[in-house]
Amino acid sequence: MKVSELMGKDLVIVYGGDTAKKAAEMMARHNHGLATVFDNIHDKNIIGVVADKDIIRKVVAKGLSCDGTFVSDIMVKDVKSISPDETTSAAMAMMLKENIKRLIVIKNGELQGILSSNDIIQGMIKYKKELLDMAIDF
Repeated sequence: MKVSELMGKDLVIVYGGDTAKKAAEMMARHNHGLATVFDNIHDKNIIGVVADKDIIRKVVAKGLSCDGTFVSDIMVKDVKSISPDETTSAAMAMMLKENIKRLIVIKNGELQGILSSNDIIQGMIKYKKELLDMAIDF
């Protein structure tokens, strides 16, 4: 199965100058645990990602203000990405190696989506169900 078949395309995008509160609100609104960070609205280069756990660990747990902390101060700058043409097996291997649950999907330098471990599990369940249905019909 290819990454493009399972990746989510409903993305949360925030900017380095946004507050942690705004990022959290955006993620909550879209029911996502990760936001992709761009430098500004005109620049399409990804400068990082911020996860819900980053806000919890780097802001809330330290007693900092979500209104006074900028995304650029808490984001992860070493973004792990994968091509939509890669296999989900390659994605799983990368996630395990890097100890992460989500990968940014990029093609030709442009953001295409996000692949989560949950997306892969749901895809595997769907595939197994389809195989079982085929076997029953056989």
